[in-house]
Amino acid sequence: MSNALKRNDDVYVRAAGPYADLVRELVESGEFDHPAHVILEGLALLEEHELTRKALDQKMRTAIQVGLDEADRGDVIPAEDALAELRARYAKTAKP
Repeated sequence: MSNALKRNDDVYVRAAGPYADLVRELVESGEFDHPAHVILEGLALLEEHELTRKALDQKMRTAIQVGLDEADRGDVIPAEDALAELRARYAKTAKP
């Protein structure tokens, strides 16, 4: 390995901060060819996580809006009935 490449490797490892040992270990194990590849994989996973989080957030907001719209139209059931239904569902899933 050339000295220039080694210096670049050190920059990536130092940039990993508290994860420097993990980056070094992953490269030394052969799982990744270069510290930069470890960082890029981490960023790809972070991007995937963020997209999933945003999609779930939007799904939740949509479900809440559906519920609000139903309530505005008066499409509701008494709380006692809703609780009884939830208790019945829970009792079915709680039994072995």
